Amino acid sequence: VGVANDNTVVITFNEGSTLFSQIIFGGRSAQKEGEIAYTGYATDRNKVILNGFTQKDNDGILKTDAPAEMIIRAGIWGAEGWQTNNNFVRINDATVVAQSTTLPHWGIIGGRGYFQNRMNAPLESEEENNSHAVNDRQSSISNNNIVVIKNSLIGYDNNYSSWGSNSNSEVQSGTNYINVFGGYSVGEAKDNLVVLDNVQINGNVYGGFELQNVPKGDQSVRELNANMVSLHNVTLAKGHSFYGSATADLYNGDPDNYEETAGEYQY
Repeated sequence: VGVANDNTVVITFNEGSTLFSQIIFGGRSAQKEGEIAYTGYATDRNKVILNGFTQKDNDGILKTDAPAEMIIRAGIWGAEGWQTNNNFVRINDATVVAQSTTLPHWGIIGGRGYFQNRMNAPLESEEENNSHAVNDRQSSISNNNIVVIKNSLIGYDNNYSSWGSNSNSEVQSGTNYINVFGGYSVGEAKDNLVVLDNVQINGNVYGGFELQNVPKGDQSVRELNANMVSLHNVTLAKGHSFYGSATADLYNGDPDNYEETAGEYQY
């Protein structure tokens, strides 16, 4: 339990290399248990760098039939914790494939501010506002994170072969897209950046995604913070888009049946 700062993960692929991963973290901080979520720790200045092989030396033309080399089941995250600031993810020359249909909820993230689905209620009185630091009341914080993806194929069908009998080696079933987030937070996400250069992606791209401590938008209008997406020579698959800043509502299981569906809250 404590901070997890200044860590680096570097993965370099050679010809014929394949890596199957549940989640790759640059850093992940454990959190104290408490009634509210401001008892978290910093998970800052971490890096994940993935150097692919399958898209190298392609003269700027992506190989859509390249074999999968990075197969992910939940994501590639620069950091996850209550505070995730100034983290960095870079992917070069790679073919990245989603194995599981759970992946679109997350994907490739610079910093994921998250603390067990806990959400602090907004301050209700002037006395509370005067007695608590603003950051102490955030459910989580994810600021100033950067994701850079260059010369890569992200989130498309790929008929890779399984190499075992357990669930972690299942072949891909249908198209499982991959979203990209600079910053992702139940509380605050601001000043995050995603840069895509010569990329084909089957998924959405978000500079920042934040709930601002509000479960559903009809309870309070969210004035979203500024985040940025920069695209150069990028193809988005049909049905997907890009957003500088975005938000959403929590739902419990079936989004068409809020009240009667059991399960974890998601967004």
